Amino acid sequence: MKLKTLVTIFLLVLVLVPVAAMAADPTPEPLKDFTFEGLDGTTLDTSTLRGKPVVIVIAATWCPPCKREADDVEKAYLEYKGKGVVFLGVFALSSESSIKKFVKKHGVTFPVGKADGLREQFGWKSFPKTAFVDSDGVIQVLHGGEINYKQMAEGIEKILH
Repeated sequence: MKLKTLVTIFLLVLVLVPVAAMAADPTPEPLKDFTFEGLDGTTLDTSTLRGKPVVIVIAATWCPPCKREADDVEKAYLEYKGKGVVFLGVFALSSESSIKKFVKKHGVTFPVGKADGLREQFGWKSFPKTAFVDSDGVIQVLHGGEINYKQMAEGIEKILH
């Protein structure tokens, strides 16, 4: 019986420690340059984001947590866009048609698309990820995993100057 308990505890540690580390705030680091290509045809370079707080949501259309958090992310966007916060939804490993379906189904109104150069900084190993970047272009909070409205608001408050 003791061996079974030890094995269970060991397995829980293997699962929970990486998850906790993913959700931890990183040491602040600059956001590396990338180009965002919106579904609406717009192209945005990171240099144009300097001076503005930015929330980057990295998701995949097939990701269950990405689907579950969509309403809370949209709610935060509607709440904070008037305060100058820029939101970008970056979809990885997803086709343009699946992104359009996701946006329509979940009522997403903030800019969404793909981004060249973002994979190098964040990787595509797990979704979703949310980066909160201050107006100096420094990532102040990197949230790994599903996020709710309260966590969104807390991250945004950290990047508003």
